[in-house]
Amino acid sequence: MHLTTEQFNTHLKSVIDWNAVARNFDVAFTQEDILRQTEYTAEEIFETISAIALNDTIEVIDGVCDTFVTLAYKYYQITGKAEFEGTQFTESHEVSDDISERNIAIISIMTEFQKFNLFATTDSKYEIAMDSLHQTMRYMTDAYTIDMNEAMTEVMDSNWSKFPEFDDTVDYESECSWIEHYRKKTNVKHSVVDVNGIKRVVFRDDGGTGKVCKPSTFKEPDLTRLM
Repeated sequence: MHLTTEQFNTHLKSVIDWNAVARNFDVAFTQEDILRQTEYTAEEIFETISAIALNDTIEVIDGVCDTFVTLAYKYYQITGKAEFEGTQFTESHEVSDDISERNIAIISIMTEFQKFNLFATTDSKYEIAMDSLHQTMRYMTDAYTIDMNEAMTEVMDSNWSKFPEFDDTVDYESECSWIEHYRKKTNVKHSVVDVNGIKRVVFRDDGGTGKVCKPSTFKEPDLTRLM
């Protein structure tokens, strides 16, 4: 089943909410913030191309999902929009039976994304980039017979597992100690934040003012089960 515009926007909003928590709800973007996001996006695109070269299907799918996560947030930084109007596609995408041709097609697509990421300067260009991203994720469904909505849900569930839902039966001081020991962090503290009515717990080092730390609840995405 192809990724709909509604599903696309659900994941876009999830990416925006996740980054708000990660940034401690500071959403006043500087040029440095945007340049940093450009670097994140470029890295995910290069990793996807590397996965294509290695014929690593799972990493290709994961790479496209991670490209969505980074490029979609840059779209929000640039345009301020938390929703993409997009187009409701009805056609299927022709996919070659030849693996080499299919890989070349995806490499070409990822190269186009890199052009948008590095050189786009107007909102309209980022609208085109998001439209291309939507079409690409639909192409992935045809190329790899995978539900990209489920794939994106798996990736975002993994990201959100860094910020578990608050549970008043959990000893969070002990969890901070666990992170210090197993994640090799120093002076980890936790805080509880409200994300659209859901209380989530955030762990940071340096007395709660440092970087976000992965708690024991963190789980890597498992895309193999979707294949």
